[in-house]
Amino acid sequence: MGTVLGASDMAMQADHETELEATRLLKRDDATRGIPVIALTALAMKGDEARIRAAGCDGYIAKPLAYKEFLAIVSDRLATPLAGGHLPYEQ
Repeated sequence: MGTVLGASDMAMQADHETELEATRLLKRDDATRGIPVIALTALAMKGDEARIRAAGCDGYIAKPLAYKEFLAIVSDRLATPLAGGHLPYEQ
């Protein structure tokens, strides 16, 4: 998992469960719940997006990704104020 400007990209592996549990833990904790998590997967299967979003991911991108779509999703998440009213990259 990497961090860019306060957003987290979650590279989903074959079974997704470890990554989804990490997302659930982030979203349960008051200190980390506002960190945007965007799932990126190379092995998209039917129902994955719904399951991934239900775990708390704020975005979902299946490879091959279109870079414009990727940038639009990241820009949207970084422009959305967190619960405290500040943007993800603001202190």
